[in-house]
Amino acid sequence: MKASLFCILFGCSITIASAQYCIPTYTNGTTDDDYIDGVEVNTLSNLDNGAGDGSGYTDYTDLSTTLYLGTAYSIHIVNTPDYTEGYRAWIDYNQDEIFADDEQLFEALAVEGGDEVTLPFTVPLGAVVGETRLRVRCAYNTVAFDDCSLETYGEAEDYTIVILGLSDDIGVLAIEPISNDCDLSDSETIQVQIKNYGLSEVADFMVKYQINGGATVAETFAGPISGGAVADFTFSTTADLSLDGTYNITSWTEFVSDEYNGNDTTNIFTVNTELGLTTGFPATLCYAGGTVFPFGAPPGGNWSGPAIINAETGEMDPMLVGGVGSETVVSYSYIPTDDYAVFEIPYSKKPLFDPTDLGLGDDDFVDNVDLGFDFEFFGNIYNEIFISSNGLIGFLEGNDSYTVTAFPSTTDPDNIVALCWTDLNPTAGGDIYYEMQGAAPYRKFIVEFEEVPHYLSDATVSGQIVLYETYNMIDIISTDVQTDGGDATQGIENINGSAAFVAFEDYNYSAFELSNTSWRYYATTCVGSVTDTIKFIDAPLVTIADSSACIGANITLDAGAGAEYYIWNTSDTTQTIEVTTSGTYSVTYFSNETCFVSDSAVITIYALPAIDLGD
Repeated sequence: MKASLFCILFGCSITIASAQYCIPTYTNGTTDDDYIDGVEVNTLSNLDNGAGDGSGYTDYTDLSTTLYLGTAYSIHIVNTPDYTEGYRAWIDYNQDEIFADDEQLFEALAVEGGDEVTLPFTVPLGAVVGETRLRVRCAYNTVAFDDCSLETYGEAEDYTIVILGLSDDIGVLAIEPISNDCDLSDSETIQVQIKNYGLSEVADFMVKYQINGGATVAETFAGPISGGAVADFTFSTTADLSLDGTYNITSWTEFVSDEYNGNDTTNIFTVNTELGLTTGFPATLCYAGGTVFPFGAPPGGNWSGPAIINAETGEMDPMLVGGVGSETVVSYSYIPTDDYAVFEIPYSKKPLFDPTDLGLGDDDFVDNVDLGFDFEFFGNIYNEIFISSNGLIGFLEGNDSYTVTAFPSTTDPDNIVALCWTDLNPTAGGDIYYEMQGAAPYRKFIVEFEEVPHYLSDATVSGQIVLYETYNMIDIISTDVQTDGGDATQGIENINGSAAFVAFEDYNYSAFELSNTSWRYYATTCVGSVTDTIKFIDAPLVTIADSSACIGANITLDAGAGAEYYIWNTSDTTQTIEVTTSGTYSVTYFSNETCFVSDSAVITIYALPAIDLGD
């Protein structure tokens, strides 16, 4: 009804998608499980739709959604669980019943079995208003197909799209980025781009902004701005970003005649001197007497506070403020001396909750892996990485080199982070995962190598590389890095191999082993200081007892309540686990990352006895 009314008022016509569209054909279609397993666009959701009738073409034009001219959306596609498929998708914007190249929603791409992708697109202002068709198509092992070519294996699905044009539709398209800095001022200029998504010329409407949800600044855009046009607007009222921290800047338009509010608002984040700096002491410190030293702060700064007895080393005596049950304030000031500070931090493997298993083979890699955020590495900004099966990640084109060099080296690959760069072979065992965790602007991207063996060796490598949003820090976490006697390298190297950082030269092009150690590569861009309140507590207690039972019975192991998180050797992260097989089970109970204790238990499961009383 809304589409019909608009067209009555503004004189457009609605073309009903007809049967004149070509029907894609396949010789084998979906008979070998090459199919699209789900499509979502706006309110249209068709997930877990399976393989259809096997022909390779499925008509879903009874499913529809409404899209607006000039508005950004995304298409979500779920691939078959079994095979890598090439994907393309089109919307017939001009309603000529032909899917042209300029009507593609994204560049053709390959999607691995079981994976899913979400890709952005924008409805062009020149699209014809009314009902039209969306086509999503996949083909096995190729992206070189069009909307109707004959293919062997795969599927095409058609849906209905209703495009609406609005007379009055105005919004903030973008906010001019304010670069993260060490010294943002109390009078930063806020500039935005206004877009007229509608058809009519618009003038005299309000443009507003807020900082971290605070007071609203409202000013008038006199205009006019014509339909489809973009205009810059600079607020006369500046923003105070002078305090250290992260700022969420939100801007929007208010126009009494606006017919669609979904594109009114946008936001950005900017950071003033937020360095991820710590004092080196956890907020809750397990204390058992004596003095304690900071662990996990870049060296070279100065500590202060009532319990600090050495400003240069940070040595602290908790008894000066009362010991267990008391608390104190500690400050740390740091002045950078190089691009990165490299220092040991408490070992803490990050639990993964829903990781992507890459399934990499020998001398293999996957590139264009989306980080989900911008990451600065040696002064350059990246939002994608490649992951190599040979123990490293990188920020340029993918590389599968197993020929190890010492850092720094101008030999490819450069621009890399190496957990253990050597010749590994996940085809022979182990797994390589990745997962993005957290919420903006403090997300972290974790790449984990789990028991990946060296080539032609039983020695394995287990550990993680963690990239931190905003802080641009890198943690290299070595859970169990074994050697096969060959050379390996751990560290980071810049884009042309002219500069690199390693924790120790013993880890640089040598045969090394590491267990339960973590090193932080801290991007030192600003002078900084931090103040923390430290509470002193007794170390936690955890015991799990040896036990036995007959087969068929469950044994519950309970690590006790109150931990921040738990890590069992079964990979469980819960307080309790159910045990049904014999073995040694261990758990680490973390009050926090630096306050933890472990225990283990031997569980024996007996077979049921055989009884024979005779006749």
